Amino acid sequence: MIRGVIIMLLFWVFNPVPGTAQKESGELSYSKFIEYVEQYHPVTVQAGIVAETGALEIRKARGEFDPVVSSEISQKQFDGKTYYDLSSHQLKIPTWFGIEGKAGFESNDGVFLNPENSTTTSGLWYAGISVPVGQGLFIDKRRAMLRQAKEYSKASEAERQLMINNLLLDASNAYWNWYIAAREVSIYSEGVQLARERLEATKKGAKVGDRPTIDTLEANIQWQNRQIRLEQAQLNFNKSTLDLSTFLWWKNNTPLELSESTRPQQETPDVYNGLAAFGFDIDSLNMSHPLLVRQQRQLAVLEIERQLKAEMLKPRLNLSYTPLVQANGDNPLTQYSSNNYTWGLNFSIPLLLRQERAELQQTKLKIEAMEQTVNQRSYELFNTASAYLIEVQNLQGQIELYKTNVESYRKLLEAEQKKSAIGESSLFLVNAREVSYLDAQMKLSELTAKQQQALAGLKWAVAKW
Repeated sequence: MIRGVIIMLLFWVFNPVPGTAQKESGELSYSKFIEYVEQYHPVTVQAGIVAETGALEIRKARGEFDPVVSSEISQKQFDGKTYYDLSSHQLKIPTWFGIEGKAGFESNDGVFLNPENSTTTSGLWYAGISVPVGQGLFIDKRRAMLRQAKEYSKASEAERQLMINNLLLDASNAYWNWYIAAREVSIYSEGVQLARERLEATKKGAKVGDRPTIDTLEANIQWQNRQIRLEQAQLNFNKSTLDLSTFLWWKNNTPLELSESTRPQQETPDVYNGLAAFGFDIDSLNMSHPLLVRQQRQLAVLEIERQLKAEMLKPRLNLSYTPLVQANGDNPLTQYSSNNYTWGLNFSIPLLLRQERAELQQTKLKIEAMEQTVNQRSYELFNTASAYLIEVQNLQGQIELYKTNVESYRKLLEAEQKKSAIGESSLFLVNAREVSYLDAQMKLSELTAKQQQALAGLKWAVAKW
């Protein structure tokens, strides 16, 4: 898309309603920025794909329970004789309870047919079940795969939330770095304006003899130095604007660019209102963090594997029973006889069970290691959230102090300017007051942005935005 069109689109996006404050001031608020990052950024799209892939794992595992239809026809002709003519058609239906049902039709004939395969000329219908009495009674590979797939799906949803959580933290840091850079440009622009006004006043004073000529040189140097700082601040702002633009996207993966007139919001949100909006207790929200949820789901997968490995210690004992009905054209149900059937019993067990016991022990060790990891991550997140919360609260006190300092430096500067106007102050003192006033404003902006970044870190640590 043409760059000019993109900029126009961006202007429309962030100024949707004529006459609003955003349109008049050209501000891009933090809340609006986060809203569009969360909605249109490619990572958000990728996160959705991750969650969708996890949901497909469930469908894949359920495929193990799909009914299976099979047919087999085999015939041998030799020396003008039909040695055998075998025909078998079967439907198998696995169930969640481990029982497998089957039904089918079989018709076999031939000169040298194996007697056990003999059927009537019209064939035989059959329907029966196979029941695992030992191994596989409570859980088998199919049931384990489906249960694990459900856990993988929950883990993929947690992965999606984790990706978005990390994205919002990076985007928040970029926004408040942009805020600092914009404030730096604004403050240094004010400093250049003050230096310019003082330079003009000094030149006029030198012409009438109220000030020594050398003062004009000093005032000019101060003005030039502040111009240099302003140009560096503008360079930093341009860089931070480009960094911020990497988080701005529109529909259909269209990247957006910030217009030159766009600026961050001037007023920062009340931090304590932001904390109240959480309505949270760090202890309660800590375990709901997607990082921990993902690991808990992995732990659940291992627990299912442990149950399956424990099931493998049991002997394999399967019972099967299949009634047989002659296919003579009549209703098969009326032809049923309890005297016509096949049945079977299958039993096996390794004498030492070394492989099964080793695999079970390995799974138990994996569970123990994962539990340690979950506990460690939980403790780390709790400490991280607590540290961010303390930082937010401590910075609030510093911000209040610097607000007072800025106002005090402003009053001192005004007083020094008045004294300078009547010749009772030097150029050096006025410049020193200005520098203190500008530095205090810059420090206040840095503390404000730092507090907002700490608040974003707290939101990341508890995964609640």
